[in-house]
Amino acid sequence: MTDVSVHDQAIRWFVALRDESADEGQWLAFQGWLEADADHPRAYDAVERMWLDLDEAEAAPDVVAPSPSPRRARPSGRPSVTRRLVPAFAIAASLVLAAGLWLNLSGRPQTFVTTDATRVVVLDDGSSVHLNRHSRMSVRMTDDQRMVTLDEGEAAFDVVHRPDRPFVVRSGEQSVRVLGTAFDVLSHKGRYRVAVQRGAVAVDAGAGHDDTRLRAGQSIERVGLAPPVLSTISPDAATSWTQGTLIYRNASLSTVADDLSRYLDKPVIVGDPAKRVMFTGVLQVGDEATMARQLEDLLPIRVSRSSTEVRLTARGEG
Repeated sequence: MTDVSVHDQAIRWFVALRDESADEGQWLAFQGWLEADADHPRAYDAVERMWLDLDEAEAAPDVVAPSPSPRRARPSGRPSVTRRLVPAFAIAASLVLAAGLWLNLSGRPQTFVTTDATRVVVLDDGSSVHLNRHSRMSVRMTDDQRMVTLDEGEAAFDVVHRPDRPFVVRSGEQSVRVLGTAFDVLSHKGRYRVAVQRGAVAVDAGAGHDDTRLRAGQSIERVGLAPPVLSTISPDAATSWTQGTLIYRNASLSTVADDLSRYLDKPVIVGDPAKRVMFTGVLQVGDEATMARQLEDLLPIRVSRSSTEVRLTARGEG
């Protein structure tokens, strides 16, 4: 259960152990999970309490509360099923909904992680976040502020207008403050970029730089300690990756390679002569072979692939 929050893990165990097919191996694995971290028993207790609260609130005649926590009385074999059980998907859906509302309203942070797939997260205010691959963010919602921390990766935001409740996205020392808009934030290996599709945002690029106000069709990018660079873009380009396309306008091949490395799960290295190549166009997100073929068709470069890296070189180089 890697790359999953402790609370999500607890929900999965809760659902799995209420399936009549759960066997001794699953119970032993569950016991090991409980003992692996002090937070695990607390998380499981919280899930169990939420389910009991839901059960009492619904008061449905054909829905019964689950048996006591299995870590208190783990049977030696398959647990007996003496009452009608709610389908697993219904339990999971109810718990996820209840957990989300409880965490948001309590102001406790939620963490969301993606690996090789994207994910859409809908917040309690109706705002949505589309997390790109290999990204990690935490969300903390309070009565007077909506705070998101993007630790790594990329996220496209569509924010509901709430003047009394500002929406702030932090990444390292940089931050974006909005009231209601659609925009994209990238934070990857020292590269930070904000691009606006709709509305306006105020960007604090850190390192003593003045705040920059961006409107739809504008972006600002900072690499390392270099000064931030303001650019004009197509508004649709800001979040085009959510539709499976990458749109570039006079972008360096190094910038393209940085993006591709997140999709191909391996480093994409650019040879020195090829670093001078600039690209304006559209790439369709696909598998490694498909994206390599697009690059060779659109640019004067050669793509060499191995199990550990992808290398982009100028044609005739070497």
